[in-house]
Parts: sequence; C-alpha cells; structure tokens
Amino acid sequence: MITKTSSQELKDASHLESSAQITNRSNIDEIKITDKTLSSQLTKRTDAFALRFDGDNWHKTSDKSLRGLVKLMRSMKKLRKVEIQYKNSRTVTDDGVKVLAEGLRNLKSLQSINLNFHSCSKITDVSLKSLSQSYSKLASLESLHLNFWGCKRITNKGLEHLGKYIQRFNSLQSFTLNLRKCTQVKDQDLSDLAEGLSRLTSLKSLSLILWSCYQITDRSLRNLAQCIQRFDSLQSFDLDLTFCKELTDDGLKCLGEGLQTLTSLKSLNLNFFFWSNSNITDKGLEYLGQSLQRINTLQSINLNFAESKTITDESLNHITKGLQALSNLQSISLDFTFCCHVTDKGLSYISENLKTLNSLQSINLNFRQCKNITDEGLSNIRECLQKLTSLQAIKLNFCMFFQFY
Repeated sequence: MITKTSSQELKDASHLESSAQITNRSNIDEIKITDKTLSSQLTKRTDAFALRFDGDNWHKTSDKSLRGLVKLMRSMKKLRKVEIQYKNSRTVTDDGVKVLAEGLRNLKSLQSINLNFHSCSKITDVSLKSLSQSYSKLASLESLHLNFWGCKRITNKGLEHLGKYIQRFNSLQSFTLNLRKCTQVKDQDLSDLAEGLSRLTSLKSLSLILWSCYQITDRSLRNLAQCIQRFDSLQSFDLDLTFCKELTDDGLKCLGEGLQTLTSLKSLNLNFFFWSNSNITDKGLEYLGQSLQRINTLQSINLNFAESKTITDESLNHITKGLQALSNLQSISLDFTFCCHVTDKGLSYISENLKTLNSLQSINLNFRQCKNITDEGLSNIRECLQKLTSLQAIKLNFCMFFQFY
C-alpha cells in the first residue's frame, strides 16, 4: 500500500504493529513482516532515508529477520534514520544483534538509531558490546536510543563496553538508555558509563531509566553528578530511579550539586518513586531545592517522590522555594502520591511560594491518597491558581479511593 503524504506527516507517521515502513519524501510503504519478505521483496527499495521495523509480539520474526534487515539497509545508500523494535521475543539472540551491528556500522550517513529489545530474554552483554563497537564508526550519529528493559542478562561487562565506545560519538546530541529491571546493574557499571558520557560535550538531551536497578547506591549519583557537570550544552535531563531503595539524602545532595552547574538546562525530569520505603527525607529535598533555585534557564520540571513515608510538608516548602526563584519556569509537575505525612500545611507552602510565578503556563499536582489533606488545603491551591494569570493548563489529583463493605 502506498500513501501520498507531506514531509511533516511523514516525519510524524507512526509504525503499525507487525509491519515495516520504508519511507522517503513522497510516500510510505507498509509491508507485512515475515523473514522471507525482509530478505527478498524489501531489497528493491534503495531510495529510502528512514526505516521503521516493528516486530512487537510478531513470532514469525527471528535472527533471520535481522539478517534480512541488514541486507535491506545495505541497499539504502541514503538511509539516515533506523528504528527497530522487538518486544518479548524469545527467538532474537546475540547472534542476530551482532549481524545487525555489522550492518549499522556501514551506514556512514546514519544520523538516528532507535533500538528496542524490551524483554528479549536471550539478549546479553554480547549484544551491547557488538552494538557499541558499531556505533563508534558512525561519525554522523546525532541521536541514539537503546531500550533493554527487562533484559536481565545485561551486566557490568555490557555497560563497560558501552562506556568505552560511547565517548567516541563526537556528534551525539541525544542519548537514551533504558535499563529498567536490569537487576544486575551495579554502581561500578554506571561509573564506567558516566565516564564515557562525560566526553560527549555536544550532548543536548540525556535520559537514563534505571527503574528497579536495586543495587544502585549514592555512589552512582555522585559519579553521575560529576559527569553532567561537563555538559555545557545539555538542555534536557531525565533520570528515573524508581525503586532504587539504597539511595539516601547524600546522593540527592550530590545530584543537586551537579544539576546546578548546567547553564543551558531547560527541562528536568526526576523520578524517585520509592514504594513505601525510602532513605530520602526532608533534608534531601532541602538540598535539591537549594540547587534548583540556581538553574535559571529551567522552563519545565517534573518531580516524583510518590509513596515516601519519610517526606513531610517541609519537603514541599524546600522544593517550591527553589522553584520560586526561576523566572523562566513554564511547566511544573509534582507527584507526592501516597505521601502520608503531607498535610494542608504543605499545600499552603505550594500556594505561597508559587503564586508569583507569572511565567507559569502549566501545572500538574498529584497528591492522590494523601489522607491528611482537607478542603482547607485545596482552598489554598485555588487561591494560588487564581493569581497565576498565564496558566493555560491545570491538572489536579487529590482523589481518595473509597472502600465498600
């Protein structure tokens, strides 16, 4: 099927489940996936500049399909963007990824790579090593997104190789690494990665998803803070440390010290969802608040400290006092869901500290299941919102679940 479309529509086109898209400036081809299709019919398209392959839950694809993709890519001399997705595959192995890596290294004009191996149970450090080596040959690479969510055989060896080779990506501007539920990841592994990342002086966007990497401690935050201090051009930083229960106030202090040196930062997303057990207290958020007030360029912030049993109203005061000083701030999202020690007093701090942010256009407050919040606290929030004359979007969640007996 061939569909005529504009350049912008082409850029935003989404890929269909169980289909491959080979795109050029004037059309999109959607072709059903089988190993045979990839190794024969698709090789006829040589003028494409973008390739999207979605093997999500498509059990007829295997290592053989990756070989077909490589054969296809070799015929595409103008290829600049590659997106390949496999989810929950039990048939894709290190051998297939190695073939893919060898194919990628020959695409000298490639600018963007997005690889998703979510819960591919046979992927190991060998795959990460193969891919890391291939990327170092791509002098034009600007964007790299790697998703190994649930690949539990990824260990220190794989991240050591990535840290070693990533420092050679001189043109890289955007980097995302998803290691969610890669439970073997340790502090030393992230130290190796941080050392490599610190050499990427052109980096503008960095996203690290370390959800449920249980062995991470303050040492990782210390090394990461030292790393980001070298990023003069970094505009967006996303760090997800959900369920990393070994982190403490000292780690948050180190992270804040690193963040406050980022003179170009516009967007910050920090996720510290702890599921009822946290060593981070009001003191840690005081450190963070003091650092935030020094990031004058910040336009958007998203903070998640849901389900902490140690955070109180004072944390809200520290954070919002820090935000109060940011005259360019346009968007705020705060999530303190199930923080049982937050009360109306905390909401009064929010109201008092944020009411003068005349640049604020969007606010999202999530205090679901904070059982000590009453109508009085909501009244304070309402008064604050009425004074924010530039607001265009408001999202509030103070819901309580009802139990029926």
